[in-house]
Amino acid sequence: MRLIILLLIALITFPAPLFADVINDVKLKYKLSPVEKGQEAPFAGYLLNPDALAKIWSDYELLEKEKKLEIDYLTLKYEEQLSTKDKVFESNKKMYENQLNLQSTYIDKIEERILEDDDWTTAWFAGGAVSGIVVSILIFYAAVEIRN
Repeated sequence: MRLIILLLIALITFPAPLFADVINDVKLKYKLSPVEKGQEAPFAGYLLNPDALAKIWSDYELLEKEKKLEIDYLTLKYEEQLSTKDKVFESNKKMYENQLNLQSTYIDKIEERILEDDDWTTAWFAGGAVSGIVVSILIFYAAVEIRN
C-alpha cells in the first residue's frame, strides 16, 4: 500500500509533460525600410546604408562561391580516390582469379598423373607376401620330409 501511495505522489509531483523537450519556434522577422536623413526609424535595430548592405551581400556571395568551389574540389578529390581504389580492387580481383585458375590447373594435372600412373606397389607387395608364404611352406615341408 505504501508503495502505491509513493508511486502516486511521484506521478503527481513529476508529471510526464515536464520531461518532454519543448522547442520554441523562433521566427525571425526581417524588416527592411528605407530611412531618409532626419526621419525616425520605423523599428528598433541596425541601420545599414546601401554600401554596407552591398558589402554584406557581396561577402555572402563570395563565401557561397568559395564553399561551392571547396565542395567541387573535395568531390573531385574523393572521386579520384574512389576511382583509384576501384582500379586496385579490380587488379587484385584479376590477380586472385588468375592464381585460382593456376592452382586449379595444377591440381587437375596432379590428379591426372596420379590416375594415369602405372603404380605396381600394391602388386609387388602382394606378390612378395604370397611368395614368402609359399617359400615358408616349402621349407617347412622339406624339413619334415628330411626328418622322416
